[in-house]
Amino acid sequence: MKMFSLLTVAAFATLATGAGAQENLLNSTRTIDTTDGLRINGELIADAELLAQAQAEGTIALYTGVSEVVEARYAEQFKEDTGINIEVLRLVPSRLAERILSEHGAGKLGADVIRTSESELVNAMADAGVFTPYQVPFEDTLFADAKASPESLFYLWTSTAYSIGYNTAIIPEAEAPGSWQDLLDPKYKGKIGIVQSGAGGSTAALSRFMFDELGEDWLRGYAAQDARIFDSSARLVDAVARGELIAGPMPPSRVDAVALTGAPLTFILPEEGMPVWPFYMGLPESAQNVNAAKLFINWTLSKYGQELIVTLGDYAVRPDAGAPLLLGKQLPPLDEVYKVSVEDLLTHQSNDQKTWNEIFGYTPQ
Repeated sequence: MKMFSLLTVAAFATLATGAGAQENLLNSTRTIDTTDGLRINGELIADAELLAQAQAEGTIALYTGVSEVVEARYAEQFKEDTGINIEVLRLVPSRLAERILSEHGAGKLGADVIRTSESELVNAMADAGVFTPYQVPFEDTLFADAKASPESLFYLWTSTAYSIGYNTAIIPEAEAPGSWQDLLDPKYKGKIGIVQSGAGGSTAALSRFMFDELGEDWLRGYAAQDARIFDSSARLVDAVARGELIAGPMPPSRVDAVALTGAPLTFILPEEGMPVWPFYMGLPESAQNVNAAKLFINWTLSKYGQELIVTLGDYAVRPDAGAPLLLGKQLPPLDEVYKVSVEDLLTHQSNDQKTWNEIFGYTPQ
């Protein structure tokens, strides 16, 4: 199995098309003005000096733990807007952090921008001196918690939700589950899945939601349904799309991307709510293409860049970008979903994972 992908913009554009990524409807209304730098829809993203220096560098090395579909769309759109290429190295967050810390320790870190989840890992990189302070010019337009580091070492730039997805070719809409509790119905026994708790920041947040909001008894009931365990949400979504299973916890954005290929998938908004987890972005101290990196960070956190993440199904960190609308379903505002604090994750994550493994009889590989 490939452990990482180093893909050019051309390869990512192919991936985005193959994955059925949403057509960028924002293009039909956007305006780009380069008279005094880079403005999109009137918002100044880079002054003339930064834009010229960034375009002279011409490329960005992006190390990321974000999904390939999202990074494909961002790479494609950023090149269209600026002419700058993005080369992407993608790893699961834990492996990504190992690589970053190893390269940084050897003085050979190849990243110009880092994007990943898991606050513990991001803080470990910050403590090791990986990041350098950088403040975007429109910080006051972001949610207060988007400036995740008081020293401006990194920003929260998006949050992804977890919901319940199901196969529409097997489960008619009238019989679809409406809540997490519904998944304990005997009719789902042996037909549902779940991603193991230690897979990453997303599953740590999902586990905390399940323990805190649904309760340990619910989780034991889910395990008693002979739920199949996966190492990633992508594999669970694919299994449900193929009809090997019929339902399970999965991100609506992932469901949407696969459904757009024609797969019989949709998701529900569970009665008990749904959790979200954050993704962070920072500028490495050793960045080679520092101006292009600053431009990319500005562009990502601009209103246009945040509207783009919303069209891809994830939450923005700007209140003026709205909430995702996927497969005809309006996701609730960010302040109405379950958000676990960094402190709570650090307090509970180890015990949550240990208890989860015991409940499901799972031995980490």
